[in-house]
Amino acid sequence: MWRRGVVAIVVVWVALAGPAVPAASAPTGPSVACAATVDGANASDHTSASDPLEIDADATVEVVAFDRLGTSRLRVDVLFPLVRTTVFDRSFDPPRQAVSRPLRLSDISDYGVGTYHLEVVADGCAERFWLRITGRAALTTPSGVAAAAVLGLGIVLLVWSLVRVVRGRRGWVLPVVGGALAGLGAVAVAQQLGWVGVTNEVLTTWIAIPAATSGALHVVLGRILSAAPAPSPVPPPPATAPVPAPAPAPPAPGPASPPPAPSPAPPPPVSSAPPPPSPPPPPSPPSPAPSPAAAPAAAPPESAAPPPEAAPPAMDGAGPGPTANGGATASPDEGVPAAPEPPEESYARLDAPDAVVVAVGFEVVVGLAPEPQPGVVGPALLRPPGSHGDYDLDIQMVAQGFTLERGRWRRRLRVTGVHPYPTTTFHLIAKPQRTDLWPATIQAIFSTEGQTMGMALRAVVVVARAELLGATPVAPAQPTGTIRPPTDEHPADLTVHILKGHRAGELLWTFESPHPLDCPDAPVETDVGRKPEIFTAKMVEELAQHRGGPGLLPFLAGVGETMADQVPDELFTLLEGAAAVCGRAPTVLLLSSEPYLPWELTSLPTLLDPSKPPFLACQAVVGRWVLGHRKPALPPPDSITLRHVAVVSGIYDRDDWRLAQAEAEAADMVRDFGATSIDARPRAVFACLAGDPPAEVLHFALHGTYEPEGVVEGLVLVDGSLLDPLQVKGTPLSQAPLVFLNSCQVGNGNRVLGDYAGLAEAFLHAGASAVVAPLWAIDDAAARELSQRFYRRVLAGDAPAVVLHDERSTFAAPDADGAATRLAYQFFGHPSLTLAREP
Repeated sequence: MWRRGVVAIVVVWVALAGPAVPAASAPTGPSVACAATVDGANASDHTSASDPLEIDADATVEVVAFDRLGTSRLRVDVLFPLVRTTVFDRSFDPPRQAVSRPLRLSDISDYGVGTYHLEVVADGCAERFWLRITGRAALTTPSGVAAAAVLGLGIVLLVWSLVRVVRGRRGWVLPVVGGALAGLGAVAVAQQLGWVGVTNEVLTTWIAIPAATSGALHVVLGRILSAAPAPSPVPPPPATAPVPAPAPAPPAPGPASPPPAPSPAPPPPVSSAPPPPSPPPPPSPPSPAPSPAAAPAAAPPESAAPPPEAAPPAMDGAGPGPTANGGATASPDEGVPAAPEPPEESYARLDAPDAVVVAVGFEVVVGLAPEPQPGVVGPALLRPPGSHGDYDLDIQMVAQGFTLERGRWRRRLRVTGVHPYPTTTFHLIAKPQRTDLWPATIQAIFSTEGQTMGMALRAVVVVARAELLGATPVAPAQPTGTIRPPTDEHPADLTVHILKGHRAGELLWTFESPHPLDCPDAPVETDVGRKPEIFTAKMVEELAQHRGGPGLLPFLAGVGETMADQVPDELFTLLEGAAAVCGRAPTVLLLSSEPYLPWELTSLPTLLDPSKPPFLACQAVVGRWVLGHRKPALPPPDSITLRHVAVVSGIYDRDDWRLAQAEAEAADMVRDFGATSIDARPRAVFACLAGDPPAEVLHFALHGTYEPEGVVEGLVLVDGSLLDPLQVKGTPLSQAPLVFLNSCQVGNGNRVLGDYAGLAEAFLHAGASAVVAPLWAIDDAAARELSQRFYRRVLAGDAPAVVLHDERSTFAAPDADGAATRLAYQFFGHPSLTLAREP
């Protein structure tokens, strides 16, 4: 019996610990250098499963392979013990030193999340690295469900083998198989949770040890039970024996009843104790108010909170203990000397437990603090530089997966020199989730006078039961970006935050305005589907077929109606209110973490100006900005001091690629606006981006290229090389310029410029103050004329967003080539941004 068990264990070990999947053949010469990066991170920095590269399940990352000798192939494989799965395999002709391709993590996360071993393969070398995919519940994916099923099957077999042994049946196969399946399911679940990376050694350990242990225990238990069958009748007597034993025990304490007489003596002092504590009761009521841990304890203080909640106006802020709406209280200064006015810089306070239990209420204290707070992710909060004296601070809470027990999601605090760090308390309850452990994020958006000062996040783990508290460490929240001081004079009439939710395609909308508009208290949720970029790519492709024809207007109208279905009705209501207050086209700032969808093309159900097209960018003055993890900075600047203009253009080496209109456009810029001409070759272009020569306006009159599958994207220089988004991100723009990408169609139109989310975001990340870019292919003659009108007005003091709004509003002749061009331009920047030119 023992020999069979040993043989089985050896067979399992040999089968599972076979040789790892061989890597691609490495180059033979020591002079060959190769490397791979994933979204800018070196793969060689994440070669250990304990230090993987963490990326969200719905992210799209850029994979770049570099081989000094040149490569004509880029392949990405997922490695498992004895198995290799290819995610994509693309060839390039001619070969080049660096090749790139976007990798949609959803191609992997649709099947499973957790920790994976990946390999980037070029012609002559390969780079392996570990990747941890986060952002989805592990046991809701097909791999997670299969892992849990295998684990459950293994446990069932182990229990059944134990039942068989108790019944006197023998056999080592069932417990060994059950242990192996339980170990396999356990390691798969751990991999999906991101706890381990699966290698040959890990798989062998997790399978062989449970299989060997269960088989050995089965044999040992069987021998014990078979060697001692007789003791079965013996247990009844001992079972009765203990019963009389406790029976005499109670009588023994019985005679000792006289001692209990002194025991009552202690109770009287307890009863008499209440009278002396009568003075302490006054302090006791305030203690529950600040920290109601349980729901009943929290109820009394909240009863007094609703009255101030109903009064939205700002609190006075003078004197000790002022209150804001929602029961907000200004915390007393802790050793901070009183100041004549509030500090210009402070930090977010966001106090919450590291872990909370479903359906159990807890407190979140939100406000300002004099220094960075542990566990709170977010930069310093800066007040407008020209403001003086006390001010109102608005706080919008965004806590997906939680309900507000009482009060409002939006609060206002008064910040004063005497009380510079006020706080307010939110009472939240976590909603039930599908998993026992669920990582969540609580977010606070801080603003003043309708302008965003910054955002702060805190990570919280939600557990299904109290005994799971502390079982999982809290993962730090992602950084929220750099913050600039809010503008002084030109807040947008309506600021819209579009934040990603926990599920793919889920968006959370919040609104702010300096006007007395009824902004929704809680974030509004919408769902745009798992891959909104596919909609934009398809729109760009199909629009090229309708450009210049009678079908253009119906096609764009259909796009506008589709976009309107993805927008909450609250946006339309607030736009109407802002237009009524302003008496003009309202300015709208879209701060969006969703970079793909063309919100500017949303059709309004009720037109603010019936004489203009129904699209949002024609009815309002719209600027959009990308919400990144670290960059670009918030809020967008509202002014640029202009000293120099540079135009990047040139004559292409290929005659069939020459752009006569673009060449003339560059000459117009030099003649009419004193621009410096930059030859569109790599060395001169990178020097210009780095500030040589300096320029506060960078105008590109070049070809642009884009493929819907995202393989190639960027500006085509005159020698045929590509200025792609990663190169732009890696070149800081020291002058913080306005960038105008006036790029035109390539060749016969099989590749067109589109989905500028990538390139525009790259320029913003590098430090641009604003970016003007077309969403689809544009007519080169119409683009030249538009750029001339644009600069004449902007250099005369008009805001770029207003100029583009007026250009879009002339969309009335859809059968002309220039019609689609006028509507194509997106503006990334503050809608009130202006350029002040110095001689």
